[in-house]
Amino acid sequence: MNFNPSYVKLYFERGSAYYAQGDYTAAIQHFTQAIRIYPAFAPAYINRGISQAALGNYKVALVDYDQALHFDPRQVKTYYNRALARYNIKDLQGAIGDYTRALLLQPDYIQAYVNRGATRAESGDTQGALSDYKQALRIDSESTITYFNRGNLQVELGDYIRAVEDFEQAIRLQPSFAQAYLNLGYVHERLRDYQAAVADYSQAIQINPNYATAFYNRGEAHTELGDPQKAIEDYKVGAELYKKQGDMERYQQTLDNIQNLQHG
Repeated sequence: MNFNPSYVKLYFERGSAYYAQGDYTAAIQHFTQAIRIYPAFAPAYINRGISQAALGNYKVALVDYDQALHFDPRQVKTYYNRALARYNIKDLQGAIGDYTRALLLQPDYIQAYVNRGATRAESGDTQGALSDYKQALRIDSESTITYFNRGNLQVELGDYIRAVEDFEQAIRLQPSFAQAYLNLGYVHERLRDYQAAVADYSQAIQINPNYATAFYNRGEAHTELGDPQKAIEDYKVGAELYKKQGDMERYQQTLDNIQNLQHG
């Protein structure tokens, strides 16, 4: 088939520019034009799939990734993005398989290890997840997200000491990581170190003053420390934040806690 490469390049570059601007619909239109001119152009299928995924059209994206792999079966990026799409439609085993294929082609692909670890953890394969996180840290010993994810898994396994170590490492690498402070505080509560928990939640709040859950959790820690007044103060702030954020279930739960403390 005869085609003009310059037109393919033009539509592809315009599609990429629209994607970068967040106009995914226009990006899809331009990648489609590139494909019409050159139906075997794998990069256009990949990028159209990524654009569809950005719109939440994961099943449509999968069709594009399949086409891209038909024309270029050794493209690591395609397996990785197909894994993301499969994860989003809850095909966990399919996602794990695609991360594995990506790693066979690029063994040092740390994000594939991190994501496969998280997916394995969600599917119940905790040992496989721990193995993936270990391999990710061999590649990059300062991977914040790996320590954070492994910390969360250690919490699920009830290994709070190792969880503390992982969250503290994540914080050391990224001191502004509010959620790591929140999760560290949760672990300190499980260990009944409520003073440490209050300090962790306070750090999370300092980083993100609108962190409703940090206020709620700090209220719980103050309650355990026998300081209902401080607990009520935190619950009141948390309740207002939950209300503003539209989380009415947590809002009502926080109000119930306040009432219990006031009449307890």
